[in-house]
Amino acid sequence: MKPLKAFLMASFALILFFAACGGPSVATNKAPRFVSAVPANEATDVATDTKLEWTFTDPENDTLTYELMIGENKSKLQTSYKGTINSFAPKLEPSKTYFWKVIADDGHGNKVDSGLLTFSTVKINRPPEKPELISPTPSSENVDYERVTFQWRCVDPDQDPLRFEVYVNSSFLATTTNYQYMKNNLTPGEMCSWYVKAFDGQYWVQSDPATFVTAQVYENRAPYVPQLISPPDGAESVNIPVTLQWNCSDPDGDSLTYDVYLNDMKKTTTTSNNYVLNDLSPNTTYNWYVKVSDGSATTQGPVWSFTTKGIPNRPPEVPSNPSPKDKSTISGNEVTLSWQSSDPDGDALFYDLYFGETSNPPMIRQNLQSTTMLIQNLEVNKKYYWKVVAKDGNASIEGPVWSFYTGAPSSFSRLLSLAKDGVYSVDFTKSPVEVTRISTVTGNDLFYHEQTIFVIGEELSILSDSNVATASFYGNNIWVSTLEPVQKIVAGEVFACVTNDASLLILRATDQWAVLESSVELNQPSSLFVYGQYIYVCDSTGLRKLDLSDPSYPVQIKLYSSVAKDVFVVDNVCYLLTDSKIITLNSDDLSEVRSIDFQDGSKIYFDSGFVYVLGGGKLVKFDEDLSQLKQIDITGKSVLVSGNYVYVAVENGIKVFDSNLDEVTSKSVTLQDTVEVFLIK
Repeated sequence: MKPLKAFLMASFALILFFAACGGPSVATNKAPRFVSAVPANEATDVATDTKLEWTFTDPENDTLTYELMIGENKSKLQTSYKGTINSFAPKLEPSKTYFWKVIADDGHGNKVDSGLLTFSTVKINRPPEKPELISPTPSSENVDYERVTFQWRCVDPDQDPLRFEVYVNSSFLATTTNYQYMKNNLTPGEMCSWYVKAFDGQYWVQSDPATFVTAQVYENRAPYVPQLISPPDGAESVNIPVTLQWNCSDPDGDSLTYDVYLNDMKKTTTTSNNYVLNDLSPNTTYNWYVKVSDGSATTQGPVWSFTTKGIPNRPPEVPSNPSPKDKSTISGNEVTLSWQSSDPDGDALFYDLYFGETSNPPMIRQNLQSTTMLIQNLEVNKKYYWKVVAKDGNASIEGPVWSFYTGAPSSFSRLLSLAKDGVYSVDFTKSPVEVTRISTVTGNDLFYHEQTIFVIGEELSILSDSNVATASFYGNNIWVSTLEPVQKIVAGEVFACVTNDASLLILRATDQWAVLESSVELNQPSSLFVYGQYIYVCDSTGLRKLDLSDPSYPVQIKLYSSVAKDVFVVDNVCYLLTDSKIITLNSDDLSEVRSIDFQDGSKIYFDSGFVYVLGGGKLVKFDEDLSQLKQIDITGKSVLVSGNYVYVAVENGIKVFDSNLDEVTSKSVTLQDTVEVFLIK
C-alpha cells in the first residue's frame, strides 16, 4: 500500500472512532433568566416605602449577584445596590416616575438584565402657585371706570383645573374658571384694591393685593392693557426673525404709541402694533413687553416670553477634576471648592452648586459663572457632599456626587484605659504622657458618660467622682445612652446596655445604682452599638437591630443573618465585621451594600471617612468603600481614632499611630494587659 493511501485510510478510521464516541465535549455554563419583578412594570400609585423585588432563575443554581440601577431619567440610571439579596428598598418620593433595571451575574461571565422597568409613586396634591396680577397694572392710575378687565396668571404644579374668586375692595366680586373677569361701571376717581384666590379642589392660594385708581369723569383715561397676539407666551423653537404682535385700544379713542422692550432694554417706539426682531441668538429665551401711551397716560403690559429655534445644541461636558479630591480629608473650617467643565459649542456656562451633609445635597448657589466657591464655617470631623450641574442655557449636565471630610483637631487626646489592675487616665496631650490610675476596679469593658465611668465584668461598677457603686450584673460589653432619637438634644434618663454570654440587659442607671428594666435573649453575643433609640447587637445568629424607644419593651425590627463579631454605625451605614467578611449595610433595613473578605476580625471602627479593622495579627485601614489603604502588623484588643491619631490597646499597654499608621513611639504607654480604651471628650 502506498504511504499516502495508508495515511488517508488511517485518518478516516480515526474520524469514525471519534464520531462513534461522540467526539470531545465542551461544558458551557448557561446564563440566568429573568422571571419577574415587584412592582410590576408600569405600575402606578406605588407606595414610597415599597421594597423592590426581583426573581431570576439559573440553570446550574449558581449563586447570583445583583446590581440594581434606578433613576428618574431612563438614560441616567445610577447603581443603588449590589449584593446577593434579591430585594432593596430605595428612597422614593411621591408623585414621581422611576425607571429601573436589575443585572444578574452568575460569576461565570454571564450577565443578564431585566430590561428597563418603570413605575410611578403615589401622587400627592400640591397647592397652586400664588396668582400673579397682570391687569390693571398694579399701582396704575387713570384706569377706565366704565370697563375694567381683571387679568392674572396662575400655575398649578399638578396641572389641576383651577377655579378663581375675584375680590375688589375686600368684597367678593365673582367666581370664574377663566384667567380674567370684566367689571363695568366702577366709581370714577376711586382707589381700588383687588386680589384673586385660586382653588385646585383642595388648596386655596391668595395673590398679593394690588391697587389702581380710576379716572375722574371727563379726565383722560389710560389706554387698556395690551393683549398678546404672537408669538404665544412661552412659545419654543420660534424662527428668527421674530415678529412681535399685540392688540391695544384706548377708552377715549386717543392715538397710541408703543415702546417695545426686550429683556428690559428699549428696542423701539412705534405707532404700529407689531415689531420685527432680527438680531436674536438661536436657542435663547427672551422676555418682552409693551408700554402704551396716549400722550398723557401710560399703561405697561405684562411680560411675555419666547425661545428661539437654533442649531442642535450639545450639552456641556460632565463636571470633573474636583478640589478637594473625592473622599479626601481637609483641615480647617473652610474650603474652596473647584471643578472643571467645558462646552463643545463654546457656549457660556453657568453652574448650580449643591452642598450639604447628605448624599443628596441641596442647592446652595445658582447660575454661578465661576468654577470656584468658598465654603466657610465647616464643622470638624464631619463628611460633606457636593456636586455641580453645568448649564449652557439650553442643556444641563449633572456631575457626580463628591465628598470630603473635615479632619478633627490634630492634637493628642485624653483617654481612659481599662487594664488588668484597674482604670487609668492617660493624657497624651502631656509630654511625657501622664498616666494616672483612678481606680482599682477591673472588668471586661468600660464606657464613659457624663463624668461617670461604667465598668462591666463580674459586676457593674459605677465610678463617679471618688465614689464607687456596684450592682450585681455580669457582662462582657457595655454602652451607656439616653436611648433617644439622634435628632433630639436631651438630658433624659440614662440606660446601661450590657451584653453577657446569653442576653442583652437594659439597665436604668444613675451614678449610684442600676436596676434591670428589660432583657433580650441572644445567641453568644459579642458586641453592641447604640445609635439613638436603636441598638445594633452582634451575636452568632447575626446583626440584630432593636428599637428601644420604650426601654421596658425592646422590639427586634431587623436581622442580618451572619456570625456577627463587631459593628460601627454612622449616619445611614452599618460597618459590620463577621467571622469572614467586612460588610456595609443600610442602617435602616440592614440591606447589604458591599462586602470584602476579612478573616479573624475582632474590632471595627469608623472615623472621618475611614474604616479601621483589628484582627488576625494586623490593623488595616480602608476607605468607606472598603478599598484597602494600608496594613500594619499588630495584635490589638481594641482601636480608637481621635483627631489624626490612632490608639490601639495591646497586651502591654497602648500604642499610638498617626493617620498613615506610622507609630509615634514617643507616645506609647506601658500598662498591664490593656483590654479597652475610651475617649474622654
